[in-house]
Amino acid sequence: MALWNALRIANVQISGDVLQVVLEVIATIGILRLFDFNPRRDPDFAWVLLTRLVMMLGIYTVQDFLQFYMRDAVKAPHPEQQTTNFIIILSLTSLFSALGAGWLSDRFGRKRMVYISGCFMALVGLIFIVTQSLPIILVAGAIFGIGYGAYVSVDWALVADVLPSHKHYARDMGVWNISLSLPQVIAPIIGGFLIDYFTRTGNPILGFQLLFAMSIAYCLIGTVTVRFIRGVKN
Repeated sequence: MALWNALRIANVQISGDVLQVVLEVIATIGILRLFDFNPRRDPDFAWVLLTRLVMMLGIYTVQDFLQFYMRDAVKAPHPEQQTTNFIIILSLTSLFSALGAGWLSDRFGRKRMVYISGCFMALVGLIFIVTQSLPIILVAGAIFGIGYGAYVSVDWALVADVLPSHKHYARDMGVWNISLSLPQVIAPIIGGFLIDYFTRTGNPILGFQLLFAMSIAYCLIGTVTVRFIRGVKN
């Protein structure tokens, strides 16, 4: 409230999107404090939260702007239908990869599966940067589905291994879910700003390329941070 009053006194104009992010972050901090989240006491749990938050930023950065990419960059004749086709392909491959990755993570370790799945999703961002060919983009949907399904499957197993309290599983899972909801607010705002800016300057493809470069960075950072989780299999 003090920050809000200070901004009003200073005549600072805040857009609705920025205000939404600020309020979401404030609410998140409040919930973490209320639910006794302590990164120093539970470092593995904190690393799992950070890993998932960053990976989800990478996922939603692609997902939220896919239809616009189909329309403005790929120039697909029916962008809505092609976006649906992409999602169908992604969903089918993610179903099979989720089943396989869960079994493999029990045998070979959680971290290895996160490394592999993160690289698959980062690869899709690279494909989107270098080509706007519709058939290749649809193939990339299958690759993304393999990575996404594997990551989601292993991510649940990962957090189950590091939950900090045996008495408060539901509370801790609620805290963990923040790492899913917060990126859904942040990713569209950052991406929307980029796309709007470069569309106005007459170079929408460059905007999408920067957007997917961000997605690659998110996925790689989320992959690397898994190595700091000490209480799970390699």
